[in-house]
Amino acid sequence: MAGVPPPARSNHTMLSHGPERLIIFGGFDGFKWRDDMHVLDVGNGETMTAQDIILAPGSVPFVPPG
Repeated sequence: MAGVPPPARSNHTMLSHGPERLIIFGGFDGFKWRDDMHVLDVGNGETMTAQDIILAPGSVPFVPPG
């Protein structure tokens, strides 16, 4: 698996994005509540954080309206 896997956690939110990606947000790691996001690509075994995706070459940063 490439990348740094997310720390173990419970009470998180996970959803699928297409057939090969899982997005994990937040949860409790046994010591503190987390507000991080990780993307797991089960097709190629790669793990990315939200920061990795935003800073990837060629990416367009999302700026919320308002």
